Amino acid sequence: MRNFQFSKCVVVAAVFVVLTCGIPPSRAAGQPPKIAPEKKKPPQTEADSETLTGKDLTRKWAELVARREKILKAVNKLENDFTAAKGIEEQSKIQARFEPLQKEFLSEINPGLNRHAAAIHRQDPADPVAAQIVIGKLLPQERGKTAPDENYAEIVGILKGLTRTDAETKAVLENMVRIMIQEWRNAEIAPLVDKLAAPNDAGSRIVALAAMVHLSLSEFDKAAALINRAVKAGEVSPDAAAFEKTCDDYVEFWKTEQSLRAAEANANDLPRVLFKTNKGEIVLELFENEAPNTVANFISLVEAKKYNGVKFHR
Repeated sequence: MRNFQFSKCVVVAAVFVVLTCGIPPSRAAGQPPKIAPEKKKPPQTEADSETLTGKDLTRKWAELVARREKILKAVNKLENDFTAAKGIEEQSKIQARFEPLQKEFLSEINPGLNRHAAAIHRQDPADPVAAQIVIGKLLPQERGKTAPDENYAEIVGILKGLTRTDAETKAVLENMVRIMIQEWRNAEIAPLVDKLAAPNDAGSRIVALAAMVHLSLSEFDKAAALINRAVKAGEVSPDAAAFEKTCDDYVEFWKTEQSLRAAEANANDLPRVLFKTNKGEIVLELFENEAPNTVANFISLVEAKKYNGVKFHR
């Protein structure tokens, strides 16, 4: 092994609370009181989304979104009141005020938003509420599950359509970039996050996310430049300073790595192993100068055919 090992940055993905609608329940998090996901009712069908059209659909959607925003503000206030409450009795009273809001959201607002989201998104791809509901149905619905590659390509296309500059649109974009990073979809999201981070007045959070994407793609100079810019702009998490140091360290690590590779290429005396897989062939160059015992052991196992027929993960 080398003196250091390149590793993908650990990213804690941000998740939506249920009021943002559409993101799978396994991704929802927050402090009480929160509106929990409704599990009993079956999902809405595509036919349900076509019950209204044109101005009627637009009017109904605007009404649902306005009610959603009203409840969101009320729940945020209740959260603050709950945190400041003194004693169980006061907390119980706050919980009682919360329950009718939860019932209204789960029985009326959430089903309505889910019913009409696809039609609204086709009508207005820049609507952030509709977009996040549509995206939620494309993401893995259970923790540990995966979604098809084409789903992520569709998600990126949806995010490109979010051209508004309001706070909710920015929040959707930031949260979805985090989720794409968590799903190791850095290459797919890189062009979009670069576009979002390009303006001089781009928010520091999206610039920091762009740095995460490029670090994971081993583009160390670009990652360092982006996180340095984000930290200088402020309004990033306390962890940003530690991440900035990581990016700066990797710039130096990469310089050392390039120097080692140049010396080894000049000597041209490293052992190589042909790795044949059902996806193609790979030539492995073994750095015996840095890890002689590990290389010798690996070669002995290869020559003894210990790896023949063995499955390898990437």
